[in-house]
Amino acid sequence: MSMVALCGELVQKLGDVAVDVAEGFEADSGTVSAALELHPSFTDTNHTRSSMIRAIIAREFSRAAIRAGMYERDGSGGAREIFELNGDEYALIRLRGAKHVNGELRVIANKGSSFGGIADDELVRLMPYVFAWFVDDTHRLRFLVAEVRGRTDTKVQYFEFGWTHYFDVPTVGGGFAFTPDDGDELDGWDVDESEQSGKQG
Repeated sequence: MSMVALCGELVQKLGDVAVDVAEGFEADSGTVSAALELHPSFTDTNHTRSSMIRAIIAREFSRAAIRAGMYERDGSGGAREIFELNGDEYALIRLRGAKHVNGELRVIANKGSSFGGIADDELVRLMPYVFAWFVDDTHRLRFLVAEVRGRTDTKVQYFEFGWTHYFDVPTVGGGFAFTPDDGDELDGWDVDESEQSGKQG
């Protein structure tokens, strides 16, 4: 099964999105520390901090995608995603948090993480990709886009990737570094749909 790369135009636009997200996050990162100081319970775990970081990144992703002229929309479970024509097929590019573990890229695949397949309204194939952010060894934000090929058969399932492209995002002045919570899988916005409906009820 051959890998399916995104076309050069989409890669370039996503590169612009990566730069805009990094700059937008840098500009707003101080609000995270300020918010955490409002109550001692906010620092009992790192979950509050991680949620704030994800919220800022999601907002900047949406704004940047629209500025780049891309079709950005709501996905299942509160996910943010881009829907764009890629050759003769449509690419569904979902925003996700990622980790590097022993040099391996990991993006958790929740039970509700079903995307790709056939678009009922278009009757065309949807090819799944992730636009992922992660924290490198210097505690800086980095970005990539990767083709989703499947899932692992492990107890905690992760996406398996084919074609992958890392973006070279320049370091923004001012410097906000953070250490993610080791217990936070960064599954982000793609929650199990049954859990989502249960919470809303």
